[in-house]
Amino acid sequence: MDLIFNSTFKVLDDDQLPFGLSQGIYRVLLVEIKADQACVVRIGSINDEEEGAPEHKGGRPRLPDSALRRPRRPQRTSNAGKLFWVSYTALLRTHELGLASECFVGRPQYQATDALTPAALSTFNRAREVMSAFLNIQRLQESILLNRSVSQLIAEAVSTHSVSRSYVYTYWTKLVKHGMHESSLLPAYFKCGGPGIGRPASESTLKGTPRKKSGRKTDRERIAAAYGERPEGEQPGMSADWLAKVRSADKSIKSPKPSWSKRYQTIIRKAFAASVTLDGGEVEFNLPPLGSYPNFSQVKYALQKDLSSLNRLIERTTKRHLLSQLRGLTGRAWQGVAGPGHTYAIDSTVGDIYLRSSLNRSWLIGRPIVYVIVDVWSTAVVGFYVCLSGPSWSTAKIALFNTVAPPEMVQSTYQIDDLSTIQPSSTVPHLLLCDRGEYLSRGHEETAHRLNYNASFTPAYRGDLKGVVEVLHRIEKDDQFMFIPGAIDFRREELELRKIDPKKAIFTLREFVEYLGQVFLDYNFRNSRLDRLDAEMIAAGIEPSAAGLWRFGHDVGIGYRRHTDADYLVRELLSKSTARIGRNGVKFANCFYANSELPLDDWTTIARNLGGWDADVYHHPGSMKTIWLEVPGTSHLVEMKMTSESRGRDWASAEEWTDALAISKLNKRESDHRSLSRSTSLHAKTLELIQRAKGLTEEALSKASGPLPNFREARLLEVHANSIEPRSESQTTDRLKEELYQDHENFLADLLKQSPEERDGGHKS
Repeated sequence: MDLIFNSTFKVLDDDQLPFGLSQGIYRVLLVEIKADQACVVRIGSINDEEEGAPEHKGGRPRLPDSALRRPRRPQRTSNAGKLFWVSYTALLRTHELGLASECFVGRPQYQATDALTPAALSTFNRAREVMSAFLNIQRLQESILLNRSVSQLIAEAVSTHSVSRSYVYTYWTKLVKHGMHESSLLPAYFKCGGPGIGRPASESTLKGTPRKKSGRKTDRERIAAAYGERPEGEQPGMSADWLAKVRSADKSIKSPKPSWSKRYQTIIRKAFAASVTLDGGEVEFNLPPLGSYPNFSQVKYALQKDLSSLNRLIERTTKRHLLSQLRGLTGRAWQGVAGPGHTYAIDSTVGDIYLRSSLNRSWLIGRPIVYVIVDVWSTAVVGFYVCLSGPSWSTAKIALFNTVAPPEMVQSTYQIDDLSTIQPSSTVPHLLLCDRGEYLSRGHEETAHRLNYNASFTPAYRGDLKGVVEVLHRIEKDDQFMFIPGAIDFRREELELRKIDPKKAIFTLREFVEYLGQVFLDYNFRNSRLDRLDAEMIAAGIEPSAAGLWRFGHDVGIGYRRHTDADYLVRELLSKSTARIGRNGVKFANCFYANSELPLDDWTTIARNLGGWDADVYHHPGSMKTIWLEVPGTSHLVEMKMTSESRGRDWASAEEWTDALAISKLNKRESDHRSLSRSTSLHAKTLELIQRAKGLTEEALSKASGPLPNFREARLLEVHANSIEPRSESQTTDRLKEELYQDHENFLADLLKQSPEERDGGHKS
């Protein structure tokens, strides 16, 4: 036990003590080790019940509090200032025997000096001035040692500052009870009644009359009082009966509570108005006379006086809104995360922008779905995905593929070089933080099991618990509204009621992907993270950005990275479909794909002669350029590129190409109608030509006379008549013979190339 000035200790048992200290708590004022003396003062008992009531000094019995018309004043505590002299050695011995021990005496609640009212500050300064000698430790101990008491200091304070002995003893008691420091002299006027002290109007005064309404008088009462009149109060005070009715009616109003005006009307209607049912079944409420029910101020004060500011906030909103939007922020999103790459947060939103088709810019394809994946520790964007359908797990896993796949694979798919924003590249995380949407599915469960990562879900309707990715959506939308025509600012729309014009849209899906890549690249390297830098990071000179934190975490060895084969990622995260290997090559989605490493010549030969077959392929919906073919008979995946002869385009997404095929199919009926109409018109012209030719032929035959030339003679005459250069009959005959000979040679060559079946007319013998 350390017996020093201003320390406190408690005596546990006074029956076995070798000196005259009773059980209680004591404060040390003086210790003289050489003289083996210690001066202490008793400041209280161990238990408040041990104090008990003072002994009755005689006279009539004391009435209980319940029999009084008004409560008694609280009994004033007795002054504690009597000094006790004990042996220092004996006190230490008492501690060794377990009869005394150190203790802590808590200080009472005080206001800070700068928060005191002018009256309280004046009182404090006066008390500090009067008790200045007691606050001087050296002078206090000298007076105690010489006079064996503090009587001399009390007399000096009384004569010097013209105060009463009671005044000095009161503040001396405060010093020995709460500590020998000037803060023990602070007044506690905020505990002295006034605001917050209930004064029910149902209570009676000493004269037996009901208590009048407390608070400020009305203007009419103040004017009457100025002329010496004492009118009756216009509004009675809040009685216990009124208070019970008000609280009961308010309890029936569900939270969140309405505005105070509507709340007051509901309370008065439920608790004080009499309801009358009319003949038509309608209910009419009749208010009692004025002054027989509480006014607005009384109801509001009665309901608010016992509520803290936090409870007042709680009753104005719902529990979910309080937790998601108004709760106190006592932590950080990255607390508990081991390092970069350990925990990713994923979220999707509808993009506030309209897009155009890359196949035909006159087509509007609506608003996209944007997935963003953020590293929680460094707040860096590690991946994103833009699509036209969803949200669903089939689209969410494409976003995960864009995050964990090798950067060159993703860049090649989109044909964009700067989609990889951080180094080293991101890999499969240890934990994926999701909300309770498409991630609560069997597909996600199986993928997480096969890729060996954990999933953490926020509670229902509490997406704010992964707010780091929600903030990225806001940054992305705010940035695009400033620069992109056709972008939407829904907050501005609500405030100014601006209409949205989709015709102003200019971006295609791929262009929007390229734009978001630039936005997230700028975010990763530009946004300041100075508040995250500790002494070691500053000394290492790292860049105060999200990308800098990511790089630093991996450099010092706290980052989380693990290798996963690209083929395995393709199989687990990309969409699986079926391609057809036929006589013209590998066909998928009406487009042809090729790879120089595959034996396509052998495959097409087999397909042409023996029939084609189906093969499994994996494709990225963001681009039609690349597919991954599973080689038949092996487990190997081969990357194939779209050929230039394909109907589709490699810069179009799978959704856009599907839309184009759907539009083509929808227009087939009109196209068939136009073809049929054109064919019908040509057929009519053909019939007309035939009829005209028949007529001319019959006319020529009827006019013909004499012998007719044979085929050879007629042909020679026709050639001579249609020749541009005039020729003799012999020249014409020689030319015709040469042509006939060449035709004969060509006929023989074709005949040799034909198979026996074809020479026999296509029939086997």
